[in-house]
Amino acid sequence: MPVKHGPNNMKRKINMKIYELRKRTDLKGQNPWEPWYDKAFGFIILAKSEDEARKIASENCGDEGPDAWLSNNYSSCNVLDSHGSSRLILRDFASA
Repeated sequence: MPVKHGPNNMKRKINMKIYELRKRTDLKGQNPWEPWYDKAFGFIILAKSEDEARKIASENCGDEGPDAWLSNNYSSCNVLDSHGSSRLILRDFASA
């Protein structure tokens, strides 16, 4: 018997968003990115929500620690969309 498509048989689509997480540049006092080495400074994450994006970042952190990504006191989390002007999304660069 063929599978019928209908409200009871269709898989529910989950709306995912692309998030850009970055360390905040206006930190005063305690700064999880000092000293700068062995730290993650940003992520591009596909997630259902900001909370989920922050959780994924915290699970992939460096020595800055998970709290740096879970708290908006230390990091920003913005949805990337196709509106606005052209911009660089990711640059993966190493220099010796």
